Amino acid sequence: GTGKTALAHYFAYLVYETGKKYSMEFKAVRVEAKDLLTAYWGETERRINELFAWSSANNGIVIMDEVERIMWRRTQYVSDDYTPKVVSTLGDALDNPLVRDKPFLFIITTNLPAMLDEMFKRPGRVFRVFYIPPLDIERKRAVIRQFEDRYGIRLGNEEKAELEKYVEVGDDVRFYFECRAINNDHTHCLNYVKSVIETRKQTQQTPIIA
Repeated sequence: GTGKTALAHYFAYLVYETGKKYSMEFKAVRVEAKDLLTAYWGETERRINELFAWSSANNGIVIMDEVERIMWRRTQYVSDDYTPKVVSTLGDALDNPLVRDKPFLFIITTNLPAMLDEMFKRPGRVFRVFYIPPLDIERKRAVIRQFEDRYGIRLGNEEKAELEKYVEVGDDVRFYFECRAINNDHTHCLNYVKSVIETRKQTQQTPIIA
């Protein structure tokens, strides 16, 4: 909703183009962290290890979205929970010399940076952190225009002003127009967006890319 993934793709493109100048071919892949998780014992670890093995063999650029699903703080779980083992497996994969000694780029995005395990914030694992702030007024208006065109829905000036007042990220605008496409009631859909925003604030979601 803030452009995190688009920015990650742009970084990957820059690395790919730079590599070509030095006769290096990079290969990129985008994965959702949740897609690595399975209900089968050992399968998640296998997927993680295979991903990093592929990266080390192919000058890989891995873009992983919603990493809070797989990098959640280990202190959040009870002693018999399986998730801390998965978190440790990912940390071990990042430290694997077969990966670290090869040209390799790991780009992660999250809306919950405060919830990531501290092991992923140490120097040597994260080299750059980019904070993407909420939309300013000009970006809000541009996003609203895009969704008006996409859905064929034209908002009145008062409706736009109210929507601009409350939305913070692109997903807020998307939720509003998805609602309007089903229930063409401005007040109802605006209240729905307000509830989404309030829920996000309660969970302290802050868009970030690292």
